[in-house]
Amino acid sequence: MRRTTPLTTAALLGLALLTPATAATAAGETCRGEAATIVGTGATVTGTEGRDVIVTASSGVVDALGGDDLICVTGPGGNSNLLSVDAGAGDDVVDTTALPAGFYVSTVLGAGADTLAGGPASDTVYAGEKAITSNGGYSHGADTEKDTIETGEGDDTAWTGAAGTPNRDVVRLGVGTDRLYLGAANATSEAVLDGGEGQDGLRLIGGSGDLALDMAAGTFTSPQGTAAFTAFDFTILEVGTGTVAYRGTEGDDEVELRPVDGVPTLDVTTGGGDDDVTIEPATAIGTGSRIDTGAGTDYLVAATDTGRLALDLATQRFGVGGVDAVAVGLEDAFLMAPEVVMNGDDGDNELRWNGCDATLRGGLGDDYLGWQFDGIFESYKFDCTGEVSMNAGDGRDTLRGSNADDLLIGGRGHDTIEGRGGDDRVRGSRGNDKVDGGEGRDKVSGGAGNDVLKGRAADDVLFGGPGRDRVDGSNGRDRCVAERKTRCER
Repeated sequence: MRRTTPLTTAALLGLALLTPATAATAAGETCRGEAATIVGTGATVTGTEGRDVIVTASSGVVDALGGDDLICVTGPGGNSNLLSVDAGAGDDVVDTTALPAGFYVSTVLGAGADTLAGGPASDTVYAGEKAITSNGGYSHGADTEKDTIETGEGDDTAWTGAAGTPNRDVVRLGVGTDRLYLGAANATSEAVLDGGEGQDGLRLIGGSGDLALDMAAGTFTSPQGTAAFTAFDFTILEVGTGTVAYRGTEGDDEVELRPVDGVPTLDVTTGGGDDDVTIEPATAIGTGSRIDTGAGTDYLVAATDTGRLALDLATQRFGVGGVDAVAVGLEDAFLMAPEVVMNGDDGDNELRWNGCDATLRGGLGDDYLGWQFDGIFESYKFDCTGEVSMNAGDGRDTLRGSNADDLLIGGRGHDTIEGRGGDDRVRGSRGNDKVDGGEGRDKVSGGAGNDVLKGRAADDVLFGGPGRDRVDGSNGRDRCVAERKTRCER
């Protein structure tokens, strides 16, 4: 999950030594060939309600006020590499091309038909007016005029568009790892959305109604019209009620779907390549939803803090909030919920989970079944211990339990099983298995075959079964039955 946090006004101000605003002399300074009317000398430079030509020089904060202003951001911003520009109302031009890499500029273009030209520095640009959030930062406000944003080099972020207003902005993000946020699903045919070179992301925020995003064709269609886009590598769609149609490419696609306002019906086809599809929060999807990931080794991630998630790769069903969607072409998955159920198919599957209770079953292939640390949805907290029941099925499988009391059962192949924490019951089956009970008071049996069994701290019971087995009780007072025994006290 790929989130970008814009610089807040509070952070920018806190890293500069604030002094009263100063309108300094403009002798000798120019901006795009025009003589400067205001040159920054203190921490903050403030314009007038008329047209200003501002050169920031040593100032790190610009408040241009009204008028059709021309602003050149040139200076180091005192002792900080963070700079802030509020262009104010009017048809403004902001130029940050003089700043080198390693500097960060947050610019609010405000009302009017504005232009931003960026360079090697990292630009965060709000095309519309600013709105102050509860924590003192910026969110994207009204955006009614057509703006032109070209950020150049650097890792840049642009916010464009607002709910209820057709978006006609032209945005070209240039070279770097860039992010484009669309404030609503209302881009028109006049809009240009270009990620440029680098690993770039497109994020659509809000909006109900039928939406269609075609990555191969480079088109985004909403009730307001169709906009063209180019050079975006992954997509995040925050959607509401309506049908959301996503079409991928023959390469590796990455799409994250976030139902945040209503219950969307998903129509997702990623095509060829090794594709990633994320649904979060996976609380409800519309009847008739379908996910088809096509050829390649494809991965589904879904998370919710309530209810149950179920994925059956053999029957091609994905259950969310009591609705079963069709899920075709998936090989691997990570599901996070209070209750998780996953079944594999005939191929090689990786099935990972996090939550409270889980049931995982492998298929005929060489599968991995296991508990997964959550490094993605860190805001989800479950008041439970996380118990799991796993059955490996056929194939050479790997099972990895949780920190609770698990039931782990191997299959016919040569399996590797790790109980981890808790008082686990672990059983191998046919095949030469490697079984580690993990921490806790475990009961481990190897089944048929020449098995290797290992205990950990605590008093374990280790039973090799038929075949020539090796057992290591490790710490604790362990009971062992096998042909070869090490550190077994009973």
